[in-house]
Amino acid sequence: MRTAIVCYDLKNVKSGDNARVKERLELEDTATTFQALNVNSLFPDRVNLHLPNTTLYLNVSNPSVTSKQIANDVYSLIQSVGATPDKVYVAFITEDFILNAP
Repeated sequence: MRTAIVCYDLKNVKSGDNARVKERLELEDTATTFQALNVNSLFPDRVNLHLPNTTLYLNVSNPSVTSKQIANDVYSLIQSVGATPDKVYVAFITEDFILNAP
């Protein structure tokens, strides 16, 4: 099982667009903060990563699914609720780092 962070951006946003997208994604509140050790620091240091409410993380059970397939699915889902998608970003993560696979 892999974990992916998915971020989407809408353009020409109309009232209720983001609410409809989140409802379709079956999400209520995805704003969150992660805290991790800064491995690039000589001294122990923590880094806070704040994710906005247009960001979600998924557990991906199919090992052959690519980030492009996930992005295309989210893009299509946004269009299906009548919103206009701008960008969709997907990155697979491990315990220690983020893998931005094409």
